This record gives sequence, C-alpha cells and structure tokens, in this order.
Amino acid sequence: MAEQRYPEETFALLTPLVHYLVAAGSVDVDEAAQHFDTTPDRIRRAVRLLSLTGVPNSWGDPTMFDFDFEAFEHEDRIEIKYLPALENATVKLSPREAAAIVTGLERLALIADDEGDRIQTLAKRVREATVANHLTVAAQAATGDATVRSVRRAVQEGAAMTFRYRKPDSDLEERRVIPVRLEIHDEITLTAGYDLDRGAMRTFRIDRMDDVVLVERPHGIEFHEDHDREVAESLTVHASAAAALSLAAYTSASEPADDGGRILAIDVWDTQSVLRAIMATGGEARVLAPPSAVAAVGRLARAALR
Repeated sequence: MAEQRYPEETFALLTPLVHYLVAAGSVDVDEAAQHFDTTPDRIRRAVRLLSLTGVPNSWGDPTMFDFDFEAFEHEDRIEIKYLPALENATVKLSPREAAAIVTGLERLALIADDEGDRIQTLAKRVREATVANHLTVAAQAATGDATVRSVRRAVQEGAAMTFRYRKPDSDLEERRVIPVRLEIHDEITLTAGYDLDRGAMRTFRIDRMDDVVLVERPHGIEFHEDHDREVAESLTVHASAAAALSLAAYTSASEPADDGGRILAIDVWDTQSVLRAIMATGGEARVLAPPSAVAAVGRLARAALR
C-alpha cells in the first residue's frame, strides 16, 4: 500500500486549526474552510492528519488526538474529544492569583446573560483545585451582587425597574429605567439603560443603586440602545485565526490575510476595553491602525510590565 502524502500547506494549517477548534468547540467543515479561506477537502485532510498525531507518553507510545469520527464522517462536523498536548498540562497558581481568578469569574458570572451557570461552575472548579493543592483562597463576593442579579433579570425579561440612586452631589433620586446591559469598567459594575423620565440612555453605578424593583415595561416605548453612543474610532487589527474568533464580538468586518490570519475592522466605543481584549490574545492579535491606537497599546504594554 502506497504511503499517503500530504501537501506542505496541510501541515502549515495544523497548528492554527487546533487553536481554532479549541476555541470553537464543534464546527462544520464548511465553516472551518470559510474561516481559513481554503477548501473543505483541505480541512478534512488536516483533520485526518491530526488524528495520526500525538505526544509520547511515559511508555514511549504516542497519545493521539481523538475526534468524534461518527460526526466527522456522517455529519461533516469536527469536534475534538481529546487533546494530548493540553489535557495533562499543569498550571501552578499562587493563592493571590487563584483568588483573583475566582473573584473575576464570579463577577463575570453575574453579568453574563446566558453563561452565568457555566462560569460559576468553572469558578467552583478553580476553587476546589486550589484547595486540593493545600492553598487557601479567600474571595469576597462583589458589592451589590443582589442588585446585579435583579438588573440581569430585568435585562433578560425585557422589564423596567425602579430604584433609588445616590449621586455624589445630590440626595437620593427615584429613577425609572429599562436596563439593556451590564458592564464592568475599571472594576466598577455598571448598567446602561433607557431612562424613562429623561427620555435618553443613561449609565448607572450598581453600588449607588438601592431598593431595585422590577416593574412592567411601559407600552409604546421605543429607543435605540446605542443612540447616544458615538464610535470613537475604527481599528484595523491583524489576528491569527484563533484570536480572530475570540475577538468576533468586537468585529464589524473581517477578511483573510496573506499569512492565513485575518484582517479585522473593529468599531470602538470603549477604547480601553477593546485594547485590553486585543492584548489578552497574548500577541496573537496586533493593531495596525490608526497610529493613536498603536501607541495606546504600547502604553498599556509598558504599564503592565512595571
């Protein structure tokens, strides 16, 4: 039987394909081909080659990549069941690092619309793994958790809410708002919503809200969520295939790059949040333009190294 040969470009696809599949979870062959601007047959060849790839274990035999081949052969869908290079990787965290991760996950779970339970489960796993390694984690719940839960429920149900709001320069005010989203900026939890009394979008700090009560949304109220928000600028970003997937929520347009990555157009409302998301890709995404954003990334990187 003749030895099966794979073209060089198939080997070049392997590493970015693995990162893409890890980020995507389960993906159709055609969708993966479109993402990498290649043919479905080339994606299938790469998957079959990956199935022959592995990492040597302590007995000398390789531990292989494993796919759901039933789905691959009959549904043309790719799903990795086992990653030999990653499954047994060990990450060591100090108690301070573990506490920061758990606290961050728990705060993220509060504002996540659909993934809150999964994020809470992940936080629990991190906490249990840390305790199992005889480390102590003390993570205090974020201030205003009950308020956040009420606001999140109002967002999910499309309801309005009433609350008392404390402004630094005035007494408590009664406010009526239709909340549309929760945000965290510089460790401050905020909600943005349509203020029924002022007829405009407003942003409120959760820690200044008291006595939140959900009420029925008034009929005939129409507004545009981002009506009062102007785009600060548009960024041009070069990203690897995996990084492009992680930045998809920010991306307004995407096209293939010559090196197999993607060129992204990102409309920016909050420059710092977007730049931090880009830096979180670990060098897999790079701002190309405008020069002001390139300089801002440099400043953030230098600040992180201090």
